[in-house]
Amino acid sequence: MDYGFHPPTIYFPLIVPEALMIEPTETEAKETLDAFADAMLEIARDAAESPDVIKEAPHDRPVRRVDEVKAAKRAVVKYGFEDHPDLSAEPSGARELEAQKGA
Repeated sequence: MDYGFHPPTIYFPLIVPEALMIEPTETEAKETLDAFADAMLEIARDAAESPDVIKEAPHDRPVRRVDEVKAAKRAVVKYGFEDHPDLSAEPSGARELEAQKGA
């Protein structure tokens, strides 16, 4: 994200540990692909020389690391622009699940 590219969201293929397959579409310009390759090479260099820099990424975004457990437990699947609840102050610890009406 620090280099202006959207981060991948899954590992693939699953038979190779820590593998990641990137499939750019035909609409990507060669310059974009070259910039992406340069970013990957720089990230690999940073990871080898100073791993803490990578572990603390992203550096210039409003949200550093997302709480994936909280996101999975408190999924907002319908976004109401006017009445969207502020869940930022809510703890991400274990909670009891509420039964839905009619369940």
